[in-house]
Amino acid sequence: MSDAWKKYYLFSDLLQIYKEEEEQFKDYVNFLCSKNFTVILFGSRARGDFKIYSDYDLLVIGKDLPKFPPTDAIQLHFYKKERLIKR
Repeated sequence: MSDAWKKYYLFSDLLQIYKEEEEQFKDYVNFLCSKNFTVILFGSRARGDFKIYSDYDLLVIGKDLPKFPPTDAIQLHFYKKERLIKR
């Protein structure tokens, strides 16, 4: 008997996880924008050459460090707004 069906169920589960992470990403960006942070997506997701398992690289600029992302799939890079203004 073939084990091909096991691979299908695993793929289906992983696809669901990635869809949930995408929703968490969108919700997190909306939250940051509602709190007046500047949010810049960079890396493979911004270039469009990402894989389904690629993380989301976010540069976040604001006065204070925002709450941490809800998932490890979001890599947060924070920069204080005051440091940019002084330069």
